[in-house]
Amino acid sequence: MKNTRLSIIVIITSTLLLQSCFEIRETVRLRNNGSGSFSIAVDLSNVRHMMESFAGTDNPAESSPYKNMEKQFSITSKKLEGVNGISNIQLHSQKGGYLVMSSFDFASIEALNAGMNIVYENDDDAAEAPDYYKLGRRKFERTTAHNFMDLVKSELNSGQAKTGGMDLSLLFSDVVYVNKIIFDDKTVRKVRAGYADISDNGSAIVNRYYIFRDDKEQSLEFKVRVR
Repeated sequence: MKNTRLSIIVIITSTLLLQSCFEIRETVRLRNNGSGSFSIAVDLSNVRHMMESFAGTDNPAESSPYKNMEKQFSITSKKLEGVNGISNIQLHSQKGGYLVMSSFDFASIEALNAGMNIVYENDDDAAEAPDYYKLGRRKFERTTAHNFMDLVKSELNSGQAKTGGMDLSLLFSDVVYVNKIIFDDKTVRKVRAGYADISDNGSAIVNRYYIFRDDKEQSLEFKVRVR
């Protein structure tokens, strides 16, 4: 497998092979002028005791996913610092290191897309950042630009012998990728495409994508009308 930023794929796949379920959360907070903040979090707090047992230690620091991500973060941070419009780059850890979050602020949608390309992209030769998000005067769109889910599935399939050849979709059907958009200055009118849910006050949308649920109608992509 290619060198993956922040060891996200390594952490996810190693945890899945323990037959566990957890959440990956991508959150974007957006202001009216196109600036805002981005974060990607891996929450393994529900399987903390299992991972500590697997590591053969009672010391949370020894088996913490944060320990692995911290080693790679300096490389990612330096790349993000080189992107015009990105600032406040951080790596957070909560719940004993079993909830790990990488975050940065962006000055524009273009900066957001460039930053996400560094966090997610496996191809160092990529010519330019794809449009993960698109923002118009009264619309906002999440595209299917990156192959994050395919990377997870591919890595698991390559190590399927560790699961005894069992159907991965049955083992990990509850693993969910949560994409949340929070609008500071806009109100969501409706979701024109996709399967995102609108919050009661109309200030946010949440799309829950179950990575291994092929039986469930879903998509990473959604288009939102805002005002």
